[in-house]
Amino acid sequence: MVKVKMISVLLILAVLSGCSQAGVEHSLEQAEQGTLAGQSSIGLTDSEAADIPAIPEGVGAGGAVSEDGLTGMDERPEAESASEWYGRYFRKGDFSWQMEIYPEGAFERDKLSMEVWEKEQDGFHRVHKLSVPYEPEVSEYESLEMDDDGSVSALPVFSIRLQEDGSVLLSGRPVSEGIYYPMKSLLKPKVFTKPLYESSLQGMDREELRLLRNQFYAVYGYPFGAEDLREYFESQPWYERKATYEVRAEAGREIDFHDGVFNGLEKRNIEALKAAEEGYDEERLSTWRAVWKELPLAPYMQFLSENMEELSVDLQAGESGAEDKGIYYEVQGRICLPVTLEPAEIEALKNGAAIEVCLNELTGETGILKGTEEEGAYLLSYDADGQEISGECYGSYHYENDCYTIWENSADTIFKPVYEGPIYVLKGARTEWYQYFGLTEGEGIAASQELTFDKDTSYWGNVPDFDEKGYLRALYFYGD
Repeated sequence: MVKVKMISVLLILAVLSGCSQAGVEHSLEQAEQGTLAGQSSIGLTDSEAADIPAIPEGVGAGGAVSEDGLTGMDERPEAESASEWYGRYFRKGDFSWQMEIYPEGAFERDKLSMEVWEKEQDGFHRVHKLSVPYEPEVSEYESLEMDDDGSVSALPVFSIRLQEDGSVLLSGRPVSEGIYYPMKSLLKPKVFTKPLYESSLQGMDREELRLLRNQFYAVYGYPFGAEDLREYFESQPWYERKATYEVRAEAGREIDFHDGVFNGLEKRNIEALKAAEEGYDEERLSTWRAVWKELPLAPYMQFLSENMEELSVDLQAGESGAEDKGIYYEVQGRICLPVTLEPAEIEALKNGAAIEVCLNELTGETGILKGTEEEGAYLLSYDADGQEISGECYGSYHYENDCYTIWENSADTIFKPVYEGPIYVLKGARTEWYQYFGLTEGEGIAASQELTFDKDTSYWGNVPDFDEKGYLRALYFYGD
């Protein structure tokens, strides 16, 4: 199977950091206040009030100015670098509008590119592209829109304010104006970009499941009727009740909220959370938590990084199959990391240098990378004489790690083995092709496959999901 290189900024960032968990009591029965108008079976239900969970800590501040922008305002001594602002953001009260902030390149990490996206039926589409130089002392900028070739477009001028709570205030066009909060301010932001399975939700109690499910509604400005949910979400800086949702007292309590705001993945994950609440078993949870607490760290923890999106995992059960360890399997396998280069090495290649790269950390095998006449293309040889050429390969910059990954002309990432030995796989873990993520009404779930290990069973994926102890919860693969 040929893999397809996913170099889109959207996919690179989709699976970054998680947040602390919190929860409130849940009941799946219809709330006495009424029902939701225009809802499918995914409908959100309110319940009686319970203890309000702790509010997650706020996001750290950063600061900036632009030569083209406003002069010094609001000094920000906490800011250390432009990288504090890199990432994905969503608009307060309306998750359909999002923003991406990233550096313009490896040698322009203090120049911020800002792309504003709007959700449509077939995904997010870029609406604006802005660019400002970053300086840590000042918080406000002005920018014209940028075209893909780097030229500026006509008015209006956009105003950009980097705020002390980590949010970004954008103004310039009414349709996209608003405050944008970082995805990392949400509880478990990965739930908006990756499917949830049984293995993803193990260890979560009913209160946590309920709060996570309701967060899907909160980011779209849903006006909660249950007191505990209303108080909790109204305490979050990113929450804003959407004025177009009407509450009708004469019908009990009907809310004009339609699940058409959700994409296929969001619907799937709401259903997964709802099913987990319906099947919740307090005794089973207590037993699972006690067992998991005593599990050792995985022996390959040093190779796992939240910032490395792509990481190859190859599982091979062998003739005797996997070893059943209770709540997980111990399977023989291999972990490979992408071959990476520092920005300075890429510049050296452009200037005619040859770079030796490690191709196998286990054996010490290396290769020689050289530039070609085509800009941005290289040739990789596997011996010291440079005779065996693999064909053209390319480098893609990853700003979160400030490095380039190398991939071949078929769009295959070049991986290097770094670990070989037992890999711990939680029971209930599944594998799924990324293009199934958006399928609705159970299609995507049917297309995924549970990781079970009989004799000679094998699995491969290049986007794994490990828990904090290094146990595999899901194994996705990007490719065709």
